[in-house]
Amino acid sequence: MKTITTLIIALSMSLSAYCQNTEKVAIYRWYINKDWVDARDDEGEKLVGWGYKNKTFVCYLFKEPQNGTVAINRWNLVSSGDWVTVPESASADMERFGYTSKILLGYAYPVPRANTVAINRWFLERDQDWASSPESASADVQRFGYINKTLIAYTPR
Repeated sequence: MKTITTLIIALSMSLSAYCQNTEKVAIYRWYINKDWVDARDDEGEKLVGWGYKNKTFVCYLFKEPQNGTVAINRWNLVSSGDWVTVPESASADMERFGYTSKILLGYAYPVPRANTVAINRWFLERDQDWASSPESASADVQRFGYINKTLIAYTPR
């Protein structure tokens, strides 16, 4: 009987770890004055009030950390008004480059997993602006003149 109870407890713990909160948040790219910014869906009303437009879906992120995920943050460079989205591992570089106002957007995987899509960051030299897009949009982004494709993370579908 003790073996069965131990087995039930072990299975329950495994199931609990497997059934993590997988709620997702939609991330959209918004535009204003030669600048794109990534924002959670719940930030949309605020961005509209500030004059942002051209809301474009980028990806989903997990609302809570999952096994193997990393934080995805938005940073601002006040001197140019530029926003950039990067994984947590880039935080020290962002601070060194003068970026501030770190805002957590959500969580994603640093390596490919089943049912994920690569999200990249691209640079437009003439506007000194970073924009994020799914891998499937790479050809379009390049056609608009963006360069320096950098992987942000692998996001859930």
